[in-house]
Amino acid sequence: MNDHPLPLRDADSQERTAAMTKFLVDKMIKCGGFLPLRDYIDAVLYTPGLGYYESQSIIFGHGTRDDGGDFITSSELTPLFARTWASPIAANLPIAPFIWEFGGGSGRFCADLMTELEARQALPKRYYMIEKSATLKQRQRDTLKRDIPHLFALIEWVDDLPAVMEGSVFLNEVLDAVPPHVFVRHHQQWFVQGVLFTNHTFTLDQRPLTDPAMIALCQSRAPLNEADCVVEINTDAQHLVTRIARAMSASHTGAPLYICDYGFERHDTIPERYLKGTLRAFYRHRLTDNVLAMPGLIDITAHVDFLSVLEAAQEGGLQLETFCSQKEWLIRHGILDHLLTLTRDHPNQSAQGSRAVQTLISPEAMGDIFKVLVLRDGFGKK
Repeated sequence: MNDHPLPLRDADSQERTAAMTKFLVDKMIKCGGFLPLRDYIDAVLYTPGLGYYESQSIIFGHGTRDDGGDFITSSELTPLFARTWASPIAANLPIAPFIWEFGGGSGRFCADLMTELEARQALPKRYYMIEKSATLKQRQRDTLKRDIPHLFALIEWVDDLPAVMEGSVFLNEVLDAVPPHVFVRHHQQWFVQGVLFTNHTFTLDQRPLTDPAMIALCQSRAPLNEADCVVEINTDAQHLVTRIARAMSASHTGAPLYICDYGFERHDTIPERYLKGTLRAFYRHRLTDNVLAMPGLIDITAHVDFLSVLEAAQEGGLQLETFCSQKEWLIRHGILDHLLTLTRDHPNQSAQGSRAVQTLISPEAMGDIFKVLVLRDGFGKK
């Protein structure tokens, strides 16, 4: 782990991380002192009033270390991302004229997508947003009222996932923010990774894994050589995808579920390069391996296991339509054409647009590590 503390933003940030620390310590005392890492991450990200995604500070940046943000999403990079997604989404609106977006961040994707759909005369009847963070929900409202006030009446926030979902569903960089269970194999024994608070410091620790079903699942994903390794199993993300799939299947429309995120493809076991775990944290566009630093002030994510996501969707009744890299998907749906149009109509935006598109499709940046998974009920039904 990196033991060098990252600089705190300001006095308010110090108060917030102190309050988060107290909350965690109280939670640990109730749990006997040991808190599973999954529960620790969930607390520091989502605790109302204290968690990272409840912060009033800017967390979505624009790609530079001095922009006030911690990380950048595809939709924050350039409006060309949403304009490109408008093509497949618009093509499915005749099936079901509704759009659902989970974890809409600052609202940027919705604003840019709706602007493009309006230009195509292909607006949905309703655009539903599901957001668990009250702070981000308000930020989305502010963005959309400011940028597309004439379309704001078409947008509705939904507090929970309904039993039936009619329309296209979009998850962009959502599943990587769902905390996974973390297990460690050491000397052929399996342990739960967790957190202790000792000497005024949070530290990683382990406890024996005793659940036979979870041991079997870990064994199935770990290499057969019995070497030490880390296995992350994201049951919460899988349950979310299964619930979405069941709600979509119940509509019988054949509308697609789009999942765009960074992660890996596996056939059986986890690829060797990820066997030390994929958890990482971001602060002001700096990547750190110390996920216990500054609780409540840094973002913590993990790579998505797309085979598990596919299996979860199939359990809910959806079938695989497409799985490809973000580079392949965006080029297929015309992002380079959108860039040419931007260059022609707005020459002063050409350089910035080119840099953003390069980031989105370059294999060395987001082009390969980000994947697009498309599923639907009744494959081929249009």
